[in-house]
Amino acid sequence: MTPVESAEGTARRIRDALWGLACGEAVGRWAAAGGAVTAGGPARAGGWVEGAFRPGGDGPGGPDPSALEAGPLALEVAALARAVVAAEGQVGPMAVGARTVGTGLGPAVRAVLAGLINRPDDVEWLVQDVAALATGEGGTGAGLAGGPAADERAPQQGGAGPVAAAALAAAAAVAAAVSAAVEGEGPEAVLDRAVTAASVAVGWAAPHPGQGGARRGDHPAAGTASRPRAAPVPGDEPAAAVAHAIETLRLTLAGRGAALPPGGIAAVLASRWEPEPRPARAVPFALVLAAAAGDARRAVLEAAAAASSTARPGNAELDGRPADAASATAALAGAVAGALYPGTVPAEWVAALREGSGGGSRAPLELDDLVPELLRLR
Repeated sequence: MTPVESAEGTARRIRDALWGLACGEAVGRWAAAGGAVTAGGPARAGGWVEGAFRPGGDGPGGPDPSALEAGPLALEVAALARAVVAAEGQVGPMAVGARTVGTGLGPAVRAVLAGLINRPDDVEWLVQDVAALATGEGGTGAGLAGGPAADERAPQQGGAGPVAAAALAAAAAVAAAVSAAVEGEGPEAVLDRAVTAASVAVGWAAPHPGQGGARRGDHPAAGTASRPRAAPVPGDEPAAAVAHAIETLRLTLAGRGAALPPGGIAAVLASRWEPEPRPARAVPFALVLAAAAGDARRAVLEAAAAASSTARPGNAELDGRPADAASATAALAGAVAGALYPGTVPAEWVAALREGSGGGSRAPLELDDLVPELLRLR
């Protein structure tokens, strides 16, 4: 493979990771809003009703593309990516929207960006960037296109403070998985990278105000450009549980994957742990499902249905709405599967989000212009 061909392959994986995230969120929002019911039967609380989705088509269980629209997570990640590009790879401090700051699944969604600009061997860099993205330090998010509206969960001024340990470990796992997938590594290697990064993240603290991220090309140990390694943050046991959960779900699946019937991967994983909307459950579920699915469509559909079936009012940690738990879980599965299996993010989903719909009431989403810039920073 020539350097040009290698770069083209990496660029395609970056593109499909971005669109996998956006489409995953859109399908998750659709499923949580009742799409799983109208598509062939409700998913029961304990798992999956086989046939609720049918990967590979728009029949029973496939969302009508016209029903999909870009969600706040995709808009936020796109805005963060543009900010990172403008800062030549500097991740923090920066202004970020705070609707997903804190202990929930938001840091894991943001971590996709860290995976796109870091190589899998750069674990120190990766965890540093994940920590900066997780805290949203130093900003209000007001300058980000597509950020939360003024009446939505006002951002914390002066930074959100240290992110919860489990959320940081889960976010590091996501970033490592995306990074390895973009690099062209296989499903098992991707999960190995996720476990390693989650373990490294245990004991890291978020960056302190005023200690921003280093730029691409600086060494992690180069003076004030780096974030200090700090004493273990509270909750190391939950943080360690992220790596444990990934390994446990891998063992539960026991090498089974795309050969299982539609819904079967999610059903096997949910028989061990349902994708509850908290980092140590939803993130391992999404990563193992994405690795096993063999294509992004299946990963998104199974993640969306499984997560929407377990979401209950009051247990979502993004902004209090069950829809956010399903959309975040499906977004994570879509990002990893998109990078792992390029070309499998449904073109009709991408077109629906790129073009917008609803008679102009839904804003179009553009991600392709970010690809060459993110590739350059990588």
